[in-house]
Amino acid sequence: MLPQDWLPDDSILEGMRALGAPPEVIARVSDGIEARRAKLEAIYGNGDCEIWPENLLAFQAFIALQHQWNYVAMDGIRVGLRFESIRAWLEINITGRQQNTRRRELFADLLVMERAVINADRELAAQTRKE
Repeated sequence: MLPQDWLPDDSILEGMRALGAPPEVIARVSDGIEARRAKLEAIYGNGDCEIWPENLLAFQAFIALQHQWNYVAMDGIRVGLRFESIRAWLEINITGRQQNTRRRELFADLLVMERAVINADRELAAQTRKE
């Protein structure tokens, strides 16, 4: 099953209201969030996903950073992870021998996952526009 904290939440709507966004814009973004939730639940359903041991740290880092996305204005479109947050996480969590090499490798892994999410978001948006 897709973890609930992977689904788009309403925090962006709360932020939009706090900043005085027009109701019609908030409604459009809310509809987009609901459509994305439905698509993600349809794609992932109740299936489990195996994580190989060599990918576990990258997965854990990605989950830890899941609330560190940069968004385009009020459209709610993710454009990338906040690099300063990635750096802070790496500095706190990757210590010891060969830490610089391990950090670079993990950073590269995070960029691959970031790109995959952005591409998936674009595909979902394209499908939503077609419907």
